[in-house]
Amino acid sequence: MRGRVSLTQPGENDVSSSSGHHRSDLDEYLGTPAACRPGECHRQAAHRAGCLFGARRVAPAGRFDVSSSARQNPRWVDAILVQPWLLPLVRMALVSAYVIGGLAKLANFHAAVLEQEHFGLHPGWLWAVFAIVVELGGSVCVIADRLVWLGAGGLGVLTMVAMFVANDFWNQLGSARFMALNSFFEHLGLLAALVMATCVAGVKQSAGTAGVQKNP
Repeated sequence: MRGRVSLTQPGENDVSSSSGHHRSDLDEYLGTPAACRPGECHRQAAHRAGCLFGARRVAPAGRFDVSSSARQNPRWVDAILVQPWLLPLVRMALVSAYVIGGLAKLANFHAAVLEQEHFGLHPGWLWAVFAIVVELGGSVCVIADRLVWLGAGGLGVLTMVAMFVANDFWNQLGSARFMALNSFFEHLGLLAALVMATCVAGVKQSAGTAGVQKNP
């Protein structure tokens, strides 16, 4: 009977065994089991590799999760940031001035009209109604975490109007200029916080959508 001829080239067995050895080392490093269902090994390896290289992972809606190698905060700070009550409390604190201002204008509408006219906004009653609706309606959107872009956007527009109308430090002198300057940049910081609140809401919505698509 004719003998079989090996098609293996010289040195090929060494390369194959070396490749298998390196692959087993990589599997061990990534924590991948030696035998698993088709496709499962690749998903587990990709997940572990992402963690090793500091990649961000999608967390359940309402929370953020960053691998330990990518964290920049102390552990006690992370422990506070992951509390479920933190973001609702921060949203309420962010819009607290608008809630108080809107309720005060609603309780004394005549004074609200005079305030608008004092800053040159006419007709005063229309601007007062606009301020009340935006302050209360926008605050509800931010607190309820629904249509945050709309609520925060309306509050941002109202804040910009106040900055350039009521805090025009460039037209003031002495102590009045100093107070208007401080108030102007306080409003600027508040405007930036509204932008950040909108960004956070967008990230949460994207994470929730990704979770739904992953687990239909």
